[in-house]
Order: sequence, then C-alpha cells, then structure tokens
Amino acid sequence: MTRWVMLGFALVAILLNLPALVSGTVLITQWIRIYMFGTAYFQYPYALVGAVCVSLSIAGIAASGTAIIKRGRYTMLTFVSLILGLTSAIAFPGVAPQGRMGVASLKLLGHADQGLDAWEKKHGRYPTGEDELHEAIGGRPLSEQAIFLRRGRPISYSIRMTIANRTPTNASAPGSPGTVNYYVVPDGKEYWLTFATLKNPVSEAVVLYHLPGHEEAFVMTRKHQLPGEGTKAYIE
Repeated sequence: MTRWVMLGFALVAILLNLPALVSGTVLITQWIRIYMFGTAYFQYPYALVGAVCVSLSIAGIAASGTAIIKRGRYTMLTFVSLILGLTSAIAFPGVAPQGRMGVASLKLLGHADQGLDAWEKKHGRYPTGEDELHEAIGGRPLSEQAIFLRRGRPISYSIRMTIANRTPTNASAPGSPGTVNYYVVPDGKEYWLTFATLKNPVSEAVVLYHLPGHEEAFVMTRKHQLPGEGTKAYIE
C-alpha cells in the first residue's frame, strides 16, 4: 500500500511541475521572438525567468522519476518534487509578465489622472487643448521610463485628445502601445482616460487596457469637484 501511495504522490508531483515547464518554454520562445523578429514587448527578463522555470520543473520531474524508478531511500525525492511544483505554482503568477504589464499600465493611467487633477485644481477645469494637456501630464507619466520596447529601444509614450461628451470605452486602440487616450467634455469639467497596452507581453497587437476578467476597456474618469463633495482616491 505504501508503495502505491508514494507512486501516487510522485505522479502528482510531476503534474505540479508541468505548468512551470510550459510557462518557462513560452517565456524562452517569447525571448527568441523579441531578438529574432523585432516584436514589440513589455520590459521583462524573459530569458532569465524562463530558464529558472524550466530548470526547476525539470529538477522536480527528475526527482519524481528517480523516486519511481529506484524507490527505497530515493522516495524522499518525491517530497522535494512536490515542494518545487508547489513553489512554482504559487510564485509564478506573481512574477508573470502579463500581470506585471497590467500593474504597470494601471499605474501609468493613475499618474495621468493625478497630473490632470492637479492641473484642474490650479485652473478650475481640465485641459481642453493640446498644449494644456502636455503641460498637465508631460512630466508624469509621459516622461517616465518606458515599459514597452522594440529591439531594445523604448517606445515613447503619447497622448490622444478628443473633445466629446462620451466615454472612450469602445474607442479603437491606437497602433502603438503606451498611448493615453484623453476624452474631455467641451467645458473641461469631466474627462475619461484609457491606456493602450499590448494584447500579450510580446506582441504586435495593441489593445486598450482592461481589468482581468473583463473584455471592455478600463476607463478612468473624474469630474470637477464641487464644494462639499468627497475626494476621489488616486491609483498609485
């Protein structure tokens, strides 16, 4: 009975290590695409993280395989394999490029929101002209370190302004990532923001940033604050 229980543990350990092997292989493939085809990408150590994932998964699978074949005192390697598999399953989602890209995109959107709100506090309205808009967010986020690159060169941030009484939820995405879409009502009392990001961390497809689990673009909006109204929090 003990033998079959240990065999079951070993097989479970192998299965736990397979996702890290797949994820690591994908990251290394993406790294190859970046340097062979000049694909646009989110700044991330693809080769390093991919190599670590593949190495840990192979070590875990090899440990379980050794425990199955040799048994005896080698059965303890099953627990080593289980630990490696569980560690990869827990740790990788937190360092995966898709999640990192989402966090970075949301922060940049929040920085634009802060800059626009600060400008409104000085002028009593939000920017309604190109020069005013660049004055409001030229330093933050437009001059911050780029998060998207191509052939090792940063893709500069840009801003698109539209004066309209509507939300940009269904607006078409621009051709380049890192573009802030700014929609403002004619009197400058309300605005909406979206941010263009890559569909995948290594991709030519550009989409408007959306929250996980939602297909529609994430829209940040703010209105002119009237006396007595509560202050809307910033995203940092």
